[in-house]
Amino acid sequence: MRILWFLFFIIIIGAGFYFLMNNIIPVYFPGIIPKSEKSYYDANIGGKTFRLEIARTDEKRNEGLGYRNSMPEDEGMIFLLDGVERGEIWMKGMRFPLDVIWLYDKKVVGIMVNIKTEPLTEDKDLKLYSPSSPANAFIELNAGEVAKTSLRAGDSVLWE
Repeated sequence: MRILWFLFFIIIIGAGFYFLMNNIIPVYFPGIIPKSEKSYYDANIGGKTFRLEIARTDEKRNEGLGYRNSMPEDEGMIFLLDGVERGEIWMKGMRFPLDVIWLYDKKVVGIMVNIKTEPLTEDKDLKLYSPSSPANAFIELNAGEVAKTSLRAGDSVLWE
């Protein structure tokens, strides 16, 4: 009988561990894990408000806006880099052109507008785009959106 109780206990502990590790049962540990992380920021870019999807994971950063057919004109994606780097982008899987704004500490260090898609181009042949100065974040918007703002190099971009 003791062996059955022991096996039952082991199965219950194992099942609980499995559910926790696979996020089947969401658990909130106050002060340790944030209850929920925001999936977007509202940003003021050159006097216009945009809702920016946050690319938090490496997978999301690599995919970016690729393979989407379109994006609403007042939306975009923000990439918060782990450190200061060149912030290179490519147009892999992109189906619409982009404007890109590179930032260092929320100040504009580079802008490229109307970056064209490169359909049917192999990964190794895709162009890489980056600013001339180091960046620690960048924002992708629909092509033409930067022209609708007053944004210039050196301006601040604020989000919350």
